[in-house]
Amino acid sequence: MSEMPQLSRDYDPRQHNTSLAEKYGSLMELKRTYSLLPGLDLHGSEIGEWIGEKDRQHLITFPVNSEIMKMHTALDDHGVHVYPRHVIEEDSVLEIPKGTKLLRSVTNFIERDPEHYSVVFRLLGEELSVMHKSSIGTPVGNWLDRFAYSPDLEAEYGANLFFLPPYKTTHKKIDITADIGAQLADTTNLSETTIIKLMWETLDGWNRG
Repeated sequence: MSEMPQLSRDYDPRQHNTSLAEKYGSLMELKRTYSLLPGLDLHGSEIGEWIGEKDRQHLITFPVNSEIMKMHTALDDHGVHVYPRHVIEEDSVLEIPKGTKLLRSVTNFIERDPEHYSVVFRLLGEELSVMHKSSIGTPVGNWLDRFAYSPDLEAEYGANLFFLPPYKTTHKKIDITADIGAQLADTTNLSETTIIKLMWETLDGWNRG
């Protein structure tokens, strides 16, 4: 398969947990185009992103005894949305729901349907607020690449936003509207009017969180 994420040289897929293959079928590395972790090659050998041969299940894996696992548990305990973690032998496994998109990908649809998609930034504000109040900190880097959107018919807005591994955070002081405005302006082609709307949606979520 072309455009595969490059894993570090010390990672050998042949040594991967055989029980994963028994449950999900042969594991294929996900094409970068469809990855929720576009910087996977920067995360070292601890994280893998896969499609299982059975049911085409999208998976993210990392070792049970790892800093990523500890951070996942802390985030979950503090009410931050992270994907449920399953343990199969030595692997932590996140099953990614069908229809999931990186938040950055969602921005491509906002101007076509602003009333439907802009609410996602309200969810972003809520997640950032929960993280900030819990003293965990806020995500390092551009938030558009740190969260994924997953449909959920039982959720208030028909979807949830989930923080993605490797769960890097910072305690740097933030200005919620200015920061998201700058990230949108610097890395998307959205109009100024749309960016201002999304800034207010994010602030609304922040105040609700």
